[in-house]
Amino acid sequence: MSFYKWTPNKLKAAAGDFAAGGTQPADHAALLPALDVADGLGRVMNNMKLYCRLLAKFPGPEIAHEISAAIQAGDQSKTAQSAHALKGVCANLGLGELKNVSRHIEMRAKEAQATADLLPALEQALTAAATAIESLLASEED
Repeated sequence: MSFYKWTPNKLKAAAGDFAAGGTQPADHAALLPALDVADGLGRVMNNMKLYCRLLAKFPGPEIAHEISAAIQAGDQSKTAQSAHALKGVCANLGLGELKNVSRHIEMRAKEAQATADLLPALEQALTAAATAIESLLASEED
């Protein structure tokens, strides 16, 4: 098959072949805006089993703790570095709210601006993400 005949629609169909069971996931709109399942699944070729494994290993709480400790210590470089790491993980998993808070922390830390006022937003977004992840994982166990 030539490359030119491999259209985006055929690519999407092929990606669907790798999905767990080859079916579309149930509607998870209730998890928005904390968790965008469609976005996260799109990054793993609609493989729900893989997506759930990645969510189960989500290192958000550990990275958020690093961010908090760095802010408390006044270490802007470590704050920016940890926030960048959390932002990337969240972007790959479809955790939009937490990604946005992490982005704000990273930007402020890079500009040597205060970030401590964003800690409550970080905690709130992390809690919402954890709740959404638990909900999705519980629904997929059935």
